[in-house]
Amino acid sequence: KKNSSGENNPMYGKPAPQGSGNGWSGWYREWFFRSLMELSFMINFIERFGFEWKSGESRAYMVPYVDWKGAKRNYFPDFILNDRYVAECKPDKLKETPSVIAKTAAAHELCGRLGMKYKVICPKPLTDDQVMALYLDGAIRFTDRYEAKFRERFLPGLSSEEKA
Repeated sequence: KKNSSGENNPMYGKPAPQGSGNGWSGWYREWFFRSLMELSFMINFIERFGFEWKSGESRAYMVPYVDWKGAKRNYFPDFILNDRYVAECKPDKLKETPSVIAKTAAAHELCGRLGMKYKVICPKPLTDDQVMALYLDGAIRFTDRYEAKFRERFLPGLSSEEKA
């Protein structure tokens, strides 16, 4: 069996595909988010303070690093703000994991060379009521996979006709 980690992985050096990851993914207005934490950051930081932003999911912001097992990997940060700041959304409980420590060190080094600042941020989570209000207002829509998950969690009593 061929080892497919690091440079042997066919996705090495490429941004993660849309919809990958563990978070709820979808669109806030026309901005794609890969987790409810990213959604919270979009609303409570980017929108609130009027940041210009773009996704870090491009080769221009790829951060090469060596993981805790010694494998070469690439990391793509969540957000580029005002072309000066690189922001990554992570829960506080993950900030001290070997993976995040390795990514953070490499990102600080790269950002220093680019004249940018790097920050790992844990935005305040959105409440279920806030998510529901955004959904009912049409401000967010989920990918198909998470639309079904949302309906099961938030709209369990509705028939399939009422959910459509």
